[in-house]
Amino acid sequence: MALFFIILRLGVFSALLLLILSSVQKDRRHIFIAGAFAAVLGAVLAVVAFPVSGPKQGLLAAFLVWSHLLLLYLSMPVPKGYFPYIAVFFMLSPAWFHACLTVLDSAALTGASAYGAAAAGLLLSLGTAAYGSRPVSKMDLSRFIDNRSVYVILAAIWLVWSGAGGQDSGRLVALIQQTIASFLSSFIPFMRETLLFPEAGSILSPAEGPFEFLSSERMAMAVTAVLIFLPPVSAFVRLLLSREPDVGNVDKKAVRRKLISIHRDELLRRGTPLLVSFLVGVISLHAVNLEARPSYDPEPVPVIAVGDIVTIPLKDVTGDISDGKLRKYSISYGKDTLRFMVIMRPDGEIAAALDACEVCPPRGYIQRGGHVICTYCNTPIAVSSIGSPGGCNPIPLVYETRGDALLIKKSEIITAYRREAGKETGSVLR
Repeated sequence: MALFFIILRLGVFSALLLLILSSVQKDRRHIFIAGAFAAVLGAVLAVVAFPVSGPKQGLLAAFLVWSHLLLLYLSMPVPKGYFPYIAVFFMLSPAWFHACLTVLDSAALTGASAYGAAAAGLLLSLGTAAYGSRPVSKMDLSRFIDNRSVYVILAAIWLVWSGAGGQDSGRLVALIQQTIASFLSSFIPFMRETLLFPEAGSILSPAEGPFEFLSSERMAMAVTAVLIFLPPVSAFVRLLLSREPDVGNVDKKAVRRKLISIHRDELLRRGTPLLVSFLVGVISLHAVNLEARPSYDPEPVPVIAVGDIVTIPLKDVTGDISDGKLRKYSISYGKDTLRFMVIMRPDGEIAAALDACEVCPPRGYIQRGGHVICTYCNTPIAVSSIGSPGGCNPIPLVYETRGDALLIKKSEIITAYRREAGKETGSVLR
């Protein structure tokens, strides 16, 4: 049944893309013929490549990645001609390639019933597309999308619709980012050897930092963002820079205002889909990076002071403080519960601080990679700066280490909360 819905979804998705492209390009019959050819070619390639393993998996991923990027970059200034058909080919071939591989994998496990489910899904999607083509054919989408920006719109729909045969939006962007990271991790060391820069040793060269940054995940994310956002931004800028109609020869002021108003309305209509496409790219990239660097928010462990001393073991059932993970603790004060945190910074020093800052109401922090994030204002704070006062940094606490334990005065925690936590927003203690 799952296979039926996969093929149905892909069939409806393919028909939607073809209808949008043909409505803008006004070349319905040839575009649908090109779409059918791309789907058949994708199926043939899947049969030839089956079963996919080893290098073939990398080729399939590369096919998906570069097809999507080429679709995006067809929106850049290019000569007219066969580009709508190139877009159809690079939209549908990898999608049906992946879908047919899914069918073949399912057939290897469940037998002929997989082919029946796939055929039923395909027939239903074709019927849905044929039924929906009439109302779509009456729409003039060229009022909202021009011949170039249509490719950006199609690429955004690909991300939203999970077009690549079950590849969700985050996964497709993740493939792009992984491809860029793989390229950088191999190309930067090659350039380093070519330029005769020594490997990192006991003495660091001035170029060590730039080389490390260029081969990092952050650089891969930046390159991915540029690749995804450049086409919609350039299309939007091109639209904004389009000239207003020449009204110098028009005598009546009312007619002049009307012509200019029509032009600005057209800019608004055609700019809105581009802005939506840009937001789709932002959300997709953000989702990928959240998945790669998930948030960590440990449950505060209740502690009790002996006299005025709170003892925090540096090793317990949750692990060793040297793992760099955030640890939270809570202590009762009347009707209130006060939270504080302990973490080892990258320099090997232990930092203790309130789970609150001077600026925001004391909602606390979560950890994401090498940062803690204020859950109230979403400001990232580098773990290396925990223990320093000011701004949205967690309010530092004075502590003492003794053996395998960290000692903090309860009065220090209470005083810091009452004097500092949320003082700039006038937040009440809670």
